Amino acid sequence: MTKNLPAGVWTIASGITSEEELERWTEKAAWADAWTFRNPEFSERKTLAALRHMKNLAPFLAVHGRLDWAIQSQADALILGSRSLPWDEIASIVQRLNSPRPSGEATIQLGASVHDHQEVSRALLIGADFLVFGPVWATPSKEGVLEPRGLQRLAGICTEGLPVVAVGGIQNPEQAKACIDEGAHAVAVLRAYDKAELTQQR
Repeated sequence: MTKNLPAGVWTIASGITSEEELERWTEKAAWADAWTFRNPEFSERKTLAALRHMKNLAPFLAVHGRLDWAIQSQADALILGSRSLPWDEIASIVQRLNSPRPSGEATIQLGASVHDHQEVSRALLIGADFLVFGPVWATPSKEGVLEPRGLQRLAGICTEGLPVVAVGGIQNPEQAKACIDEGAHAVAVLRAYDKAELTQQR
């Protein structure tokens, strides 16, 4: 059975450089409703071990970009992005993996990181299960790359028919609540992964 897509707050583990750093991250992010993992800065072997460790602890685990990592760690979701292999090819593989299987066996939900309506249309064509949209506000990780999209654009994306995880510059409960009020299913945070007070948006 596929897990329900968690509402609430997702925390992003990005650029982790060591097992020790990951351990500190998991302790501080234990309050979150879901975890996502991207761009590790250690070997593939250590990455897989890290993901399997996270899977044992996480209420819901999503992997950015790498289907092989998602499969090997039995992650709950894969999030496609601009650096991923062709979306339609990955989606075709995921669909085969998710074809009728023995009762209770896990399947992978497919997410797509989008920034405008054109990318949403692309995600809908490949049968994505959910969207990750942003950056809603300015964030250092997108500085000089993507301008903030704002709450009005978020609201528009939330009318497209798929659950939306809002991301980008979310640092406090007020911002999280503003995204939920515009129709977001959940919010995702990077720098604020240790701010359990974000759950106050509910």
